[in-house]
Amino acid sequence: MSSKKKKRIILALGLGFLCIITGFGWYAYKENQRFSPVVSNPNPRFEDLVLMETGNGSKEDICLVIEKNTADIWRYYIHFRVIPGKYVFFTEREGKVEELTGDAYREKFYWDYIQTNVYEIATGNFVQSINVKALIEENAPGYQYDQGGAEAFTGKNGHIFLRWYLCDIPTDGNQELVRKYLCMDYETGEIYIDDISRTLYDATEKQELFREEFYNHGWGAYLEQNEFTDFYDEEKNEKRYFEYTAYGPVTAFVNGFADIRITTSALPKENEELYSRFPGLKDYQGKEGMVARIFLGGYPTAEEMQQLFVEEAVE
Repeated sequence: MSSKKKKRIILALGLGFLCIITGFGWYAYKENQRFSPVVSNPNPRFEDLVLMETGNGSKEDICLVIEKNTADIWRYYIHFRVIPGKYVFFTEREGKVEELTGDAYREKFYWDYIQTNVYEIATGNFVQSINVKALIEENAPGYQYDQGGAEAFTGKNGHIFLRWYLCDIPTDGNQELVRKYLCMDYETGEIYIDDISRTLYDATEKQELFREEFYNHGWGAYLEQNEFTDFYDEEKNEKRYFEYTAYGPVTAFVNGFADIRITTSALPKENEELYSRFPGLKDYQGKEGMVARIFLGGYPTAEEMQQLFVEEAVE
């Protein structure tokens, strides 16, 4: 074979190889365009808890002060959850999402990791990291984590449960969403996959009465009188943000607890009851860019909670 012919063969092979590489690269690029990073708040970090203390006189009362690491502090602080009197926990996750369009918009997630980290409130010591991704794969095949973080609630057996949101893994955008919940009995480690996680709740009559009174006991007038601005009133620009809720959202709760959230800039300068319960909180009064979350146990009354945040006169 002549050298000229050899050169032609080598050139043809080189061009063919280049075409294959270019085609593969273009395919990989197009495939990658189908996915985008999961858009969510930055993962919560234990280091963002600048204060964590139990209340003097009651281990059920807890105070967290959370420093923002994102412009949207009002969405960030809620990622820190509490097992009252014991632990603070939060869920870290990272992954990509594929948007599937059709009659129904669906999202298919590709999670690199999902883990719920648990720390002891009294000492600040790390307790454990729960591999949520593995729990879902082992106990709920065909379902995916749906960015719900984790919630806590009181179970019918009196134990505290953790709950994570799941939905079915879609094959296209026409698939109707199916919701399930991955629930863990934190004291035994037992796992439940439930269509309606409320079947595990200890929804006592006492708790329902507590919630009803909590929401209807003059909070609107109290906020106005003390010039507080609700966290979600985005039209206002005041800095005295305040929010209150019976523990957890409507469908998740720990019996007898209230969860009060207030910007540290809105904390009263003087309030003997508040600062005797949580001495460390006084150091953050008036500071910007932080949210205090105060958990009160023992079925506190609205009046008891309100008195903690009024400005007391100094003689």
